[in-house]
Parts: sequence; C-alpha cells; structure tokens
Amino acid sequence: MTTLSLLTSFALALSLAYLDPVTGTFIVQTIIGGLLGGWYILKKYYNRIHAYLAGTTGDEEASVTDGN
Repeated sequence: MTTLSLLTSFALALSLAYLDPVTGTFIVQTIIGGLLGGWYILKKYYNRIHAYLAGTTGDEEASVTDGN
C-alpha cells in the first residue's frame, strides 16, 4: 500500500511536466529554425563583416566569392 501511494505521488509530480508531441515538435522546430537562420545571416553578410574588420571596401571580395 505504501508503494502504491509513493508511485501515485511520483506520477502526479511528473504529470505536471507533460509536453504533448505538438509542443515538443514546435520547440525542436524553433531551435532548428533559429540555428539555420543564424547560419544564413552569417553566410550572407560574411563578406561585409570581414571587409569591415579588414578595413577594405569588400566589393572585390563579394564579387569573387558570391558567384553571381
């Protein structure tokens, strides 16, 4: 009987932390989207940031590495 009451109280404590599959998927999707978005921004503006820190205009580097 004591074991049953301990398991019940333990299960109630865990039930307060329940996340349904949609919530878990949303959290994972948000993390992945944030990481990919940050990577894209760094990739997109890498030449400008590098040129600014190097003290050049950056136009020459952007035309060579951009590929367009």
